[in-house]
Amino acid sequence: AVVPEYDFAGFDIAEHFVSNDEHCAWMCMNNPECHYFTLTIWGVCYLKSIEAGSAGVLASWANTGFCDRSGVNAATFEPVTTPAVVDTTQPAVTTTEDQTPSGCVIQLGHDYKGYDLPDGTNLPSKDIYECASLCKERPDCVYFTQTIFKLCYLKGSDGLAGSQPAIYSNAGYCLKEDETSAPATTQAPVFDNCTLVIGFDYPGSDLPDSEGFTVTDVIECATHCLNRAECWYYSFSFGKCYLKSQTAGQSGVV
Repeated sequence: AVVPEYDFAGFDIAEHFVSNDEHCAWMCMNNPECHYFTLTIWGVCYLKSIEAGSAGVLASWANTGFCDRSGVNAATFEPVTTPAVVDTTQPAVTTTEDQTPSGCVIQLGHDYKGYDLPDGTNLPSKDIYECASLCKERPDCVYFTQTIFKLCYLKGSDGLAGSQPAIYSNAGYCLKEDETSAPATTQAPVFDNCTLVIGFDYPGSDLPDSEGFTVTDVIECATHCLNRAECWYYSFSFGKCYLKSQTAGQSGVV
């Protein structure tokens, strides 16, 4: 069940970047140690142990919920509203077809800080692809950044000066019709051998000693996978890298 505007503070056992309440609930149901979960407005799903039931508080920035295990409801709080029933079956996986506009390149876990174009800030965009399209359509835009708040920032040719790794945004750059070479970029060549899927996760199947170690960006995460023979998949979430075995390809979720 899910309770809106509520949080179970503390007692975290795992965290994931997810798309909605149903996905967060599914992640909890598929972790034997999880009894409670909280999804923030920033898209971060926190899985909680059974002790979290004693730490419920009102929160305008999150939804929360609990999972019934062994036929016993572990919840110890009384919400003022009736919890909505959540379908905890695996969410449908949407197509992973590349939606990047022609001539544009996406850089996950990256930011071009500052150097915003006039009227090119706080532009609503549902995903990084739409942000790239906004840049593609504007003649003076070369670089772009989309934050986790689904806001797009368009940058001029001087945007490279603000290039940096980031855990709160994705970014990229676009070629114009008359350009034949890419603008300067700090993107590493590792993706000649690795593929990125935006807004996607491979839960579970983590390699030993490879569960959530700190990296600077998704490029470093991909490099670790590429350099480890038994790594076939990887997930990057808020500065943490998770290396996965071949079996992870059977469990991908949006």
